[in-house]
Amino acid sequence: MSLAKRYTLYIFLITLLLGVFFYPIEFYFTFKKESRSLTTEVYRILDSHMPSIVSSLWLTNTSLLQKQMENLTLFPYIERVEIQDDEGTLLFSGSKVTERLVKHEEILYYSYRGQDLEIGKVNLFLNFDKLSRDIKRDKMPDIAFHFLISVFLALTLALLFHYLVGRHLKDCAEFLKQEGMDNLATPLKLKRNREREDELELLTASINEQRRKILAFIKEKELITKEIHHRIKNNMATVISLLNFQAEATENPEVISALKEAQTKLSGMAILYDKLYRSENFQELSLKSYLVPLAEEAVSLFSTSKTVKLITEVEDIVLNTKQLSVLGIIVNELITNSMKYAFPGERAGTILIRAEEKNGRLILTARDDGVGLTIKEGNSNHGFGLEMVEILTDQLGGNILLEGESGFKAVLDIPVK
Repeated sequence: MSLAKRYTLYIFLITLLLGVFFYPIEFYFTFKKESRSLTTEVYRILDSHMPSIVSSLWLTNTSLLQKQMENLTLFPYIERVEIQDDEGTLLFSGSKVTERLVKHEEILYYSYRGQDLEIGKVNLFLNFDKLSRDIKRDKMPDIAFHFLISVFLALTLALLFHYLVGRHLKDCAEFLKQEGMDNLATPLKLKRNREREDELELLTASINEQRRKILAFIKEKELITKEIHHRIKNNMATVISLLNFQAEATENPEVISALKEAQTKLSGMAILYDKLYRSENFQELSLKSYLVPLAEEAVSLFSTSKTVKLITEVEDIVLNTKQLSVLGIIVNELITNSMKYAFPGERAGTILIRAEEKNGRLILTARDDGVGLTIKEGNSNHGFGLEMVEILTDQLGGNILLEGESGFKAVLDIPVK
């Protein structure tokens, strides 16, 4: 629920609660006031009718007394009238039920030869319940009016809140949802007729300042990261050149082979760093853009004295850099093994590197048409290179299948993350 809707609901509930709270208080004081007025009215009525009632009672004019009592019951809230003479004879008019009626009693005196003689009494039964109901009924229009005022006030305040605050907060939230580096460079501007030095303006300025700092921090981080990658790549290139010079300076075939292997491993890492350096995303990279140049570099380092054709069929699959680095080591090791052992002497041949995605898994195939490799089932002792490939494949959560007939073939099945 938006702030404006909640604001409307809260204002409405508050006004209703205030009405519920003050209505009983107002009713209480109104009832007290009307009760006093009714009591005053009763005294006035008795003062005006007492002489005729006393005279009729003294003359024992029953019919006239009955008529006078009926007239008294015509007054509002007088439900019953009783007149009792000094002998106990009771005359009444009005309601027969006296429960919940309030009795008002007056003694009747007749002045005779200078003396006040008590000749009876009159009882008026007042209906205060009816008075209460009438007050509540009379208050209903006021309650309805107050309710409408509450609704109107709540809606008016809600519209004002939405116009002054709510819509700007919504625009601010929608603006902050936008993604991308370019959006950080765009300042937040609220749709207001003029600038005001209020809380919204302070919020806008604070957001823009924080976005500016974030953008500056990101650019600085990117610059530092690229500089690190650039230096690592240069250092690797220097080490590769030193290994190459060392290999050219020696005549020992085993030393040359070891130096070439070290060169291929470093070349694979250098290619990865170079791709990351040129990429905008340091967390992910295309397998095709990394694996193809890595395979070409590995083959070129060993193909100075033999003709080996490289075929690459690699799909454009995006992987995280951790997976890529391990896959680079694996492919580099498989190509190195093929170049060292599959084509003895000056034998020519072909190496195939294929990578494709099937049902969320990467199927990587490295195959050559060389002399092959004797692989016994259940025997993992294929040399350090292939053993390392098996260990790295296991680290990636995959499995590997090796075949040595009609050339060498390795098939890796790895989950894509």
